[in-house]
Amino acid sequence: MTNIVRTSAHAKLLLFGEHAAVWGYPALGLSLTAGLTLEYEAFTPDNEVPTSQPWEFWPPEQSAPLPNLIEIFQKLRTNRGLAPLPSGRVRLASDIPPGGGWGSSAALASAFARLFLPDAPLEGPDSLDEAAREGEKLFHGRPSGIDTALALRQGWWYLERINDRLTAKALPDPNPPLVAGALPRLTTTKDLVNGIAEQRQRDPSGTAARLASLGELAQQAQLLVRSPRFTPGALGRLMQSAQAQLTELGVSHPALQCVFETARQRGSLGEKLSGAGGGGAFVLVFSDHDSAIAACGALQEEFPPQFWAAPPHLVVAAPHEPSSEISHEKL
Repeated sequence: MTNIVRTSAHAKLLLFGEHAAVWGYPALGLSLTAGLTLEYEAFTPDNEVPTSQPWEFWPPEQSAPLPNLIEIFQKLRTNRGLAPLPSGRVRLASDIPPGGGWGSSAALASAFARLFLPDAPLEGPDSLDEAAREGEKLFHGRPSGIDTALALRQGWWYLERINDRLTAKALPDPNPPLVAGALPRLTTTKDLVNGIAEQRQRDPSGTAARLASLGELAQQAQLLVRSPRFTPGALGRLMQSAQAQLTELGVSHPALQCVFETARQRGSLGEKLSGAGGGGAFVLVFSDHDSAIAACGALQEEFPPQFWAAPPHLVVAAPHEPSSEISHEKL
């Protein structure tokens, strides 16, 4: 009998706190219905195939980081007094565009955390949050833990590190008409994060002020989302203020400004990059869903297909529903 274990994690859309979260400030974001699914099947005498490698990965073109990721999580199991996970087959399926600011590496690290540490609590000491963040270091060097926290959850969240421990507070979904898309990235998240660290050395006071402002905007946004007086226009004004700070930090992109100008002509109330920047994901907010849908079409008509890494589309948040996102199937 074959036991297949399935784990999953979500794509994310960061609305506030980019780069500031790396330096201890809060962030606000949501998990998306898009995501990644991992299937694991331990080798047995009945299903093992001759191979020079202890693990088998599918699809092969996505396998490059997986041996190192497995090594990280095997060490975490050992550190927690658990036996190593037996070698086996790992199959991945994802509808998260890679390298676009949607958290593809965070979802991968989070799905592996669920596989290797199925009994770990979601947050706190020795948690999935901390394990997934450790896995994402393979890709980004100094991750904040925000992306993996969103990948492990559903819905809207306000996240901050208190005493170096991530805390996540669920927020109501105000259901604003959000549009997201992505441009090709010019550099990596790791390089962009390192660039901010270098700015802190060259201009400590100016950089610190901009990061603090981004953190303050995240705090204001979470109060707005909780308020019965929430409006898309108020959210849009906070987004524009955040985008101004991110532009000052040098992580925006001229092509984004072209998108934003066209979006404003089509009724956008606020525009900003989402994630590390340098191209990548962006988000727009509109007064109503009809305007948002019309703007998606207008933007795709205005710019050629090769302009986009992911064309503009309506955002659908993953609903707040309790789920372990781990399943077992015996065949």
